[in-house]
Amino acid sequence: MGEFKTRKLWPAAVMSVLFAVLASTTSAQEVVELSKLTFQEFERLAISADPVASQLRNRASSMRDMAVGSAQLPDPTIQLGVENVPTDTFAFDQEGMTMKVIGLQQTFPPLGSLRTKTDEFMARARAEDAMLEDRELMVLQGVRASWLELYYQFQAQALIKETEKTFKELVQIAQFRYRAGRGTQFDMVQAELELGLLREKVTEIEMEKDVILAELGNWIGAAHIERPAPVRFPVLPPLPSQDSVRTKINSHPSVVAAQSRVAAARAGVELARSEYRPMTMLQLSYGQRSFEDMPDNVSAMLSFSLPLFTGKRQDRMVQASRSEVEAAKDEVEAQRRELYEMVESAFRRWSRLDERYTHFEKDVLPLAAQYSKTTLSAYQSGVAEFSEQVRARVQELEYGLMALRLQVDRTKEHANLLYLAGDKTL
Repeated sequence: MGEFKTRKLWPAAVMSVLFAVLASTTSAQEVVELSKLTFQEFERLAISADPVASQLRNRASSMRDMAVGSAQLPDPTIQLGVENVPTDTFAFDQEGMTMKVIGLQQTFPPLGSLRTKTDEFMARARAEDAMLEDRELMVLQGVRASWLELYYQFQAQALIKETEKTFKELVQIAQFRYRAGRGTQFDMVQAELELGLLREKVTEIEMEKDVILAELGNWIGAAHIERPAPVRFPVLPPLPSQDSVRTKINSHPSVVAAQSRVAAARAGVELARSEYRPMTMLQLSYGQRSFEDMPDNVSAMLSFSLPLFTGKRQDRMVQASRSEVEAAKDEVEAQRRELYEMVESAFRRWSRLDERYTHFEKDVLPLAAQYSKTTLSAYQSGVAEFSEQVRARVQELEYGLMALRLQVDRTKEHANLLYLAGDKTL
């Protein structure tokens, strides 16, 4: 059908209009006129306005900041005080052992623990980055599905209105033939009934359009979207081949996010192992006496923990961290299998839908149109019954709606395959 075309570069003027519209919708209270946006502009707007993407972006930034902070030593501790003050007079110059003391204490975590914490937070940051990329792909997938549904409703409404014009003519023909004594009242009532049903379908479509417009408004954070004219069929990036999508499974953002969580869990194992190594504390102090003939004192103290009883703390923490690694590995495998299944299913559905749509376009719709013309000629010649003409027109409409649904569903699968291929091209 030629709906997949090469994208053109945006001019600066269009970009400025887009960002102006984005600024006007951030409050989620503005009314957006969809007719002022192209499909690609709407896609960009949806990605920019997505609060989940913003949340993931902030989480990734937070993890990177925590990676920097966790790599630093604990803050040193300053000690100020006095020692050996006599309690009878509280005088500093009464006893030679009385001193004014100032000290500095620095704690050193177990060897390698700071670097391991940094590795863990950086792995978590990479996971958030991958989840952000996956979210942007999901936004594109959702926006395309909603846009396609809106396109379907507009096109279905156009088909129904065209058929409605035909039935208005049939009502007039039935009335004329009835007055002339060549038709029956049943023919006239049947035509009016079908016309009423068509008007009811138009009302249903208007309701569906309102729902879809609300969905599109949710994507960009707008309180209301107006669309006075039909939307155009979305132009998507070229359909990837099945083999190319399969080769990209391991680099899909959802898999990368799971793999990053494995790396974070492995860093957690190393961090738990570091608890087997002692934590060290260095303490330096200076004591000043009040007697000139007695020297001041300097003290230095090195202390460290003794992880002797590890059975119920260190051993359990290491084992728990190893279990987290295995769970994270299982998540990677589960995600990979799910994507493979989605790829196979999506390609099969797309292939079947494409086959059916092609059949409708080449065979069914032309035959339905020819049948309508033939029955009309036969009815005007008095050869066919009026009910046959009504049935032919109704079938032509139904087949047209079926072909339209096949076209939309096929393109939805196209969008799903772009998500699975990790293609964010607009």
